[in-house]
Amino acid sequence: MRLTFKEIKDEISKIVPRDIEYKVDLEADYVAGLLHNLGVLILAITFPDEFSKVFEADYSDIDDLIKKEDEIIGWNHSKIGAYYLWNHHISDEVVEAVNFHNHPKPATINPKLTAAVHIANNLVRHLGVGGLEKVSIKKIDDFSSIECWDVIFPYENQEKSQAVMDRLNISLDRLAEILKHIL
Repeated sequence: MRLTFKEIKDEISKIVPRDIEYKVDLEADYVAGLLHNLGVLILAITFPDEFSKVFEADYSDIDDLIKKEDEIIGWNHSKIGAYYLWNHHISDEVVEAVNFHNHPKPATINPKLTAAVHIANNLVRHLGVGGLEKVSIKKIDDFSSIECWDVIFPYENQEKSQAVMDRLNISLDRLAEILKHIL
């Protein structure tokens, strides 16, 4: 069964836990999520030889990949993507989310958007979906260990926190089903 783009977008928008305190701006979240790895494509087009050197290797984590990009190209995919979007007058909050999607702590314009993109990226990797980069995919035992988790889910109450985790696991199971039809 093939899903249409609208069906995929509608299903993915249902995955956000209902009691999240971050009021989602679906357009900014959607654009930032869609474009967060734009820099990888720009690297492939602009620096094909360097891109091959970076992306032919295996990496234990995203930091190793970023370090190699900086070493070979001088910039990493996050910074290149953010610069491209900034140069094309995309909103500052989306540019920031793209720039800091791997390490969201420095975000100041919209830290919640940046944290949301980072968390979503980690959760999709948790499902076993990787990108062009060959970074080891590791299951996440405790979602609250994801950097900036508390920016989106600032729950001190263990019961509420567990309820969010339970609903998130249900949503991730549904997302895994959707991805089977896409990938």
